[in-house]
Amino acid sequence: MLRSTETQNLAVQITSAHLQNRLPDDIWRLKNNFYGHSFRPNSHISLVVLLGLRSGLDSAFFLERQQKVEILVLEADSETRESFERMVPAITKGHPESEINVAATMEELLELINGRHIDLLRVDERYSTDTLVQRLAAESPIGQLVGEFAADQIDPLNLYRLSSRYTKRFFWQSRDLRSPICGTALKYSFEVSVIVPCYKVLPWIDRCVESLVGQTLKSIEIIVVNDGSPDATGERLDYWASKYPDRIKVIHKQNGGCASARNAGLAVAQGEFVTFVDADDWVDATMFENLYRAAILASVDVAQCGFAEVYEGSGRIDYHPTAWAGDGYKGESGVTRDLLSYLTVKPSIWRRIYRRSFLASHDIEFNEDLRRFDDLPFQFEVFARLDKMAIIPDCYYFYRQEREGQDVAVRDDRLFVNFPIFSMLNERVMSWANASTEKKLVECKINTHRWALSRIEKKLSLHYLRHAAHDVVSGLCHLSSIDLLRLSFQLGAKPLVFVIMCLFWASFPRPKMIPIR
Repeated sequence: MLRSTETQNLAVQITSAHLQNRLPDDIWRLKNNFYGHSFRPNSHISLVVLLGLRSGLDSAFFLERQQKVEILVLEADSETRESFERMVPAITKGHPESEINVAATMEELLELINGRHIDLLRVDERYSTDTLVQRLAAESPIGQLVGEFAADQIDPLNLYRLSSRYTKRFFWQSRDLRSPICGTALKYSFEVSVIVPCYKVLPWIDRCVESLVGQTLKSIEIIVVNDGSPDATGERLDYWASKYPDRIKVIHKQNGGCASARNAGLAVAQGEFVTFVDADDWVDATMFENLYRAAILASVDVAQCGFAEVYEGSGRIDYHPTAWAGDGYKGESGVTRDLLSYLTVKPSIWRRIYRRSFLASHDIEFNEDLRRFDDLPFQFEVFARLDKMAIIPDCYYFYRQEREGQDVAVRDDRLFVNFPIFSMLNERVMSWANASTEKKLVECKINTHRWALSRIEKKLSLHYLRHAAHDVVSGLCHLSSIDLLRLSFQLGAKPLVFVIMCLFWASFPRPKMIPIR
């Protein structure tokens, strides 16, 4: 951000009455980093190209800050161009090693550039068209690209794709969008990688894969992981890969559980974003294009849509938009920064896309020691680390219910897996979490353990309750027993009774953990 005295010194050089109409807006832009924080001259900048003159302040700015720079301007309006050309001798006075040249057409500008590397390209809204920017980029390499565009004239997502393909760094503003379109040169082979763990899913895999290869998003890779299936699932995956060799990749591995299958897919994923689909589910054809668009336009690391529960027996479909606290219509769309409220939603990883670099930077992956419910710790870690998320209320993901073999149907000792799950979260989250995050983790424990107790076999319920009591009460950093009671009271009568039982049983030694299958 420039100081007021700096902008005033630059502004006095704009003496043309015709150009001064845009001067106040250009002063505001420089003072408020309208073109991003990197819109600054440095020792590596020798050629600056301006598509659209505006007031001429940008030219004065670069001359003042740079010892030697060549500025090329494209301005089609003759009155604006002639007004500026009369000012050029005064602006360049005192800068003998620098020069400014003005072109009336793109052809004239391209002759002046002559294929040289453009260190910085600034584009005014009048010149922000796909064809114009692409033509210039095709003729000359571009280091940094900044500018303004009208979203009703150029698709923001296409602009992002174009900029990431042809420039090293870019920053676009639009009066129609809440967030800038920004990024760096494309480092990924695909926009979205879809990872599908597969184990004994032969009756359902065809519908799943069909819904993925039919996506309207074309820059997509589908990674199907055969986790040692004893049936013909692996052969069916090979069939699909032979049919779509450019889109589907098959990984065959020994059985290691869903977490290990997802990690195997993550290890080879080449997408900017990554997502997960269960092999017995299916998705709407527009799901990943809409999620990708939402993530890019909002400059976020995660985008989420709603889902529908489809019951095999009755054919009933329950829709769950699960979108709130957004800055869009009725709070059900746009961007939400209230990630704390999402920490305790029903665990699911399969209706979101995640920026792969975000997961890597926080070392978030799936714990392969967990044979089931690995989505719970993954979701909690993601939401605990996020600062904002794009939300779409449309239910694009179809979650199959009532099929044999689903983890949510277990009622025996396998439910004790919840304890190593929360032990892992205690270790990975509580070392840095504040009181609000700890409260949400405790709420998640209360919800999970109450759900498990409602399902577990009666002969195991007391043993589970005693472990749950220690899990909820022990090892708290910020909350006291009174805080636990207050929290459970806010959640309702049944959670309050459950916490009271936990406080009682936590006063006894924790029983020995039974082996978990």
